Amino acid sequence: MSVKKKTATPTPPPLVLYVEDNCLLAGPVKDVLELAGCRVEHCADGVMAVAMLRTAVTRGVRYDLVLLDHELPNLSGLEVARAARALKEWDATPIILLSLEDCAEAARAAGAGEFVRKPHNLLTLADAVRRLLGGKLKAVNRESSIGKAVSIDD
Repeated sequence: MSVKKKTATPTPPPLVLYVEDNCLLAGPVKDVLELAGCRVEHCADGVMAVAMLRTAVTRGVRYDLVLLDHELPNLSGLEVARAARALKEWDATPIILLSLEDCAEAARAAGAGEFVRKPHNLLTLADAVRRLLGGKLKAVNRESSIGKAVSIDD
């Protein structure tokens, strides 16, 4: 009689819904998230983001984190955060709001767990993502060429 060993199904990397309309910032942020071990779905519009959240369950998608720019076309990041919190599937999903403005109180009131000023160094954002995802991400080496490459000014 042979005994079959159960093989553990690998846990997929965390999935981030990233909503940013500035293409100059979207690429580097997406790169940093992927280097940290995330899968990323990107859209550039607040209305599209809410539609993606509403249809995610029927599409078999579960976002581990929602990353929102504050100033988006059609719906602001604050409005998207409020809409996400109103949907029972997303009421506990971590949300980070990014902004050039200091709107930390408004971000938290809308349901964001973290507020990050659009950073001059994207590793600051990677640290916030890592905090909210409870260590599911691999560390990005701050001294690597990648770590140096993600320093930007917005």
